[in-house]
Amino acid sequence: MDAARFANAFASDQIRLKNWGPSKVYAALRQVHGLAGTLASEALAEVGEDEVNEAAFRSAKSWLRVRSEIDQQKAIAALLRKGFSFESASRAVQAAIAD
Repeated sequence: MDAARFANAFASDQIRLKNWGPSKVYAALRQVHGLAGTLASEALAEVGEDEVNEAAFRSAKSWLRVRSEIDQQKAIAALLRKGFSFESASRAVQAAIAD
């Protein structure tokens, strides 16, 4: 399997199945798998922003479901640790609370 194909499959799987954010996927591709930054960036571009936002929402819903109290700051911090941007995490937490 070539590196570009692996990067695309890895990025897609981690975002869609494990609800990882783009930063965490990029770091894993670069540091764990030793791929070039351009390959990692191209793989993330293939996934698309809509899919990333959906993953952030799923992650926020999951995080809030197992907590008895709703603490927006802690929920956003959890999503930041998963590799989402602050804007994406904030929108996802707001949407999950409203849902």
